[in-house]
Amino acid sequence: MQKQDTWKMFNQIYKSYDFLNRLLSFGIDPYWRKRLVKKIHIKKNMHVLDVATGTGDLLIAIKRALPDCQATGVDMAEKMLSIAKKKSSFIHFYQDDACCLSVKDQSIDLLTISFGIRNVKDPLLALKEFKRVLKPKSQVLILEFSIPTNKMIKGIYLLYFRYVLPFVGGLFSKNMAAYTYLNQSVEHFPQGQQFLNLMHDAGFIDLSYTSMTFGVVTLYIGKTA
Repeated sequence: MQKQDTWKMFNQIYKSYDFLNRLLSFGIDPYWRKRLVKKIHIKKNMHVLDVATGTGDLLIAIKRALPDCQATGVDMAEKMLSIAKKKSSFIHFYQDDACCLSVKDQSIDLLTISFGIRNVKDPLLALKEFKRVLKPKSQVLILEFSIPTNKMIKGIYLLYFRYVLPFVGGLFSKNMAAYTYLNQSVEHFPQGQQFLNLMHDAGFIDLSYTSMTFGVVTLYIGKTA
């Protein structure tokens, strides 16, 4: 599958997407989003942009924590957005490309993306777009899957990730290829310091990352100058 076509895959699995997220993460995914929300530097009249928003769960969590913020979510998969729009009438959702955002320069106070940066056709180009639309001294918060570094945990995780997850995901979504792609995309995507290097190349500063749940998820944080 070509990266520029991954959004089409999400249009095929949108009906079972939320259910499988809970099931395959053993119900931990809301915790990951809460950890991200706690890292937000709150400003007055914040405009938050969530890229690759999917069915909107992260942005809804942010809006719940920051009810006065202006919240916007974008994604290429219009069927995923149709689910998001049903969840909240207080958030503006629309179709847009992470690598070519239809957003004005320096107009956003906080940009987030969860489990989506590895799916864009050009991650570095997307990161440069994120920097373009962010105001000075603003944050980018990125959640992404990663591979544990502990050998024993890594072995167990890869067994689950390569075999159990595609089988269960395929069983419920009727699209095993989508969940086979999931583990392949994570295993080949830069993580840790390698991903921070991409963020640095895009122009972000004050870079850091935090591993969660034995290293299966990583939160990356950067700022604009």
